[in-house]
Order: sequence, then structure tokens, then C-alpha cells
Amino acid sequence: MSHSSRDARGFTLVELVLAMGLFSLLMIAVLGLLDTSLGLIGSTEGRRDLVELSSSVTGILARDFTTAESGPRGDLLADWILLDGDGDGTNGAPYPRLRVVRRVSAAELARMQAGSEDPVPGEGLVEVVWAVIPVRTGGGEAAPERVLWRGERVVGDENSTSLLSPEFFDENGYPLPGVLEEVAAGVLWFAPAFATQATALGGGWAFALGGPGPLPADGLPPEAAAALSWDARGEGRPNGEEHGWNRPHPGLPEAGDLPTMPRRIRFEIVFERPADRDRRTRITAEVGAEDVQIVVRDPSRLPADGEMVLIGEEWMEILSRDGGQFRVRRACRGSRLLPHPVGALVHFGRTIVREVGLPVHREEWPL
Repeated sequence: MSHSSRDARGFTLVELVLAMGLFSLLMIAVLGLLDTSLGLIGSTEGRRDLVELSSSVTGILARDFTTAESGPRGDLLADWILLDGDGDGTNGAPYPRLRVVRRVSAAELARMQAGSEDPVPGEGLVEVVWAVIPVRTGGGEAAPERVLWRGERVVGDENSTSLLSPEFFDENGYPLPGVLEEVAAGVLWFAPAFATQATALGGGWAFALGGPGPLPADGLPPEAAAALSWDARGEGRPNGEEHGWNRPHPGLPEAGDLPTMPRRIRFEIVFERPADRDRRTRITAEVGAEDVQIVVRDPSRLPADGEMVLIGEEWMEILSRDGGQFRVRRACRGSRLLPHPVGALVHFGRTIVREVGLPVHREEWPL
């Protein structure tokens, strides 16, 4: 009788508590492993999507500029304009605009004019424009998003305005409506640079003071730096009063009967996906125009020292960090010193660099 009662009594309370504790530890370990695995999968997919996007964008850029027309009807114009990229009413950061005349095949020309009632006879030349323009995509207080746009027009089309015409962009820097198509959103930074015959490229691209890359080495003459704007016709079209990067390059010769084309072009693009933006940290103390110490909510969500971050419309370089503070170099990449309120988001992204050479360019520059 006593033996049957002992067999039927089951688990004690202590045994049940121990079993539940062990089960909980096991579930925590499994869920942690699952969360890590899902995070790795999401990160891998994010990097793959970003690589595919950047490859697509840089591929179109390379095609447009490696087919640039260097004959009498060719042209290449690149300049910078200040726009209100964060919607605070102040034009703070420079935005690039590139325009080029490229040669296309008869098949591509026909594709572009498919369905047109008045197709342009086949000169085989097309104007292309690239521009980064801030666009408000959300409601309320959402800051505008920087979007990369592209447009094209057949040379000789009398029913449209030339993309190289001063009238194509209005006085505020925005293009004619309906001409450009969105190429990519989430573009924090887009910078073209142009190598003249005098530009030193042996140890990497060198830029003038304030440019988007490393400064020239000591003793390197100004003409050895890369050009940040371009005027193939030598007509003084980039406005040097708008931004310093629009000033003529000292190593650029005067244009003659043919357009002066760069021997090489470098494109630098920084992408930030919406999913990445949701994980960015914010500043927790107001930043004055002269402050070099920035306090953030979560310093683990910042890039490494030496990397660039964007707050509002001001680019900063991270120099060092101490706990929740980090020391920065202000007003980088041609931006201006600006105050920043508490809660401002710290942006950064993946940098993509692509270099293309122009296979047909003028070799006999009169240097």
C-alpha cells in the first residue's frame, strides 16, 4: 500500500520549479540564437540589396559618361548648388548637378522616342542630367529625403528645353517638373570629381582644401588636385559665388573648338537605407555652431573614428570618443557650421566609389 502511494505521488514542487527554470534557460538560449541568426540574415540581405542598388546606379553613371561625346557638339557641365535639405529654411549643404552629352546607338535612340508623334532625326546624341534633390516623402515634421534623379533628352528636340540650358533649373535650384526620374532614394552624399591632365592620381585622388576626400600632400601644387566642378565649353557656367567648389580649376586649360573633357571621373555615393535609419542614434544635448563635442544617446550606434556622419545638413568627421561623447571635425564636405537641436538624428551610410575613364578625350591639351 505504501509502495503504490510513493509511486503515484508525481513531481514535488521543488522538482517542478527546477524543471521550469531549466526549460526557461533553454528557451532563452534558443531564442537568443534565433535572434542572432535572423539579425545576420537581415544584415546579409541588407548588404546584398545595397550592393545591388549601388551597382545599378554606378553602372548607369559609368555608361553615361564613358559614352560622352567629345566632338564639336559635345559638352559636360558639373556644378554645386545650395539647397534646403532638412527643411529648416536654411540652405546648408551643397548638392551636385551633372549634365553631359553622350552618343547613343540607333536602337537606343529609337527606344527613347518610341510612341513619339514627332521623332527627332538620328543625330545619335542625347543630353543627360543627374542631380540630388531633397524631396519630402513623409508628413508632419519628417525631414526631406535626398533622392538621386536622372533625366535625358534627344539633342535637337524642339519640343523640350535643353537640359544644359540655364532655364532647366529654376532660381531655387529645382528642375523643370516631369523631366527627371528617381534613380535611388536614401542618398546622403553624391560627389563627382574630375581628373585633369595635371591631376595626380598615383597615390589616390587628391582634393583641394574642403573637398570630399584627403587633402593634397605637402608640396603638391594646387593643379595636382582633382576638379570638383567642370565646364567643358569654358563658358564660366558654374557659379563660384554659389559655392567655392564651382571655381575654375587651376590645372584646366582653356577650351578650344572642341570641348575639354576630363581624363577620368570619380563618383562617391553614400547610401542609407530606411531600415538603417531606424537604428541610428540621436544627440542628447544641443550643439552650438562652435562646439566640437557631441553627446549621443547610444555611442555604440556610431561608425568608427575617421568616418563621416551627417547631422541636419552638416557633415562631421568623428575624431575620437569618450563614453557618450565624441569629438568631431565640423563643416566637412563643403557644408557649413550650423546649430543642431536635441534629438537630431546622426546619419551615416555605406560609401560606394566608382572610377570611370573617358576613352575618347582630347590628348593635345595646351598645358
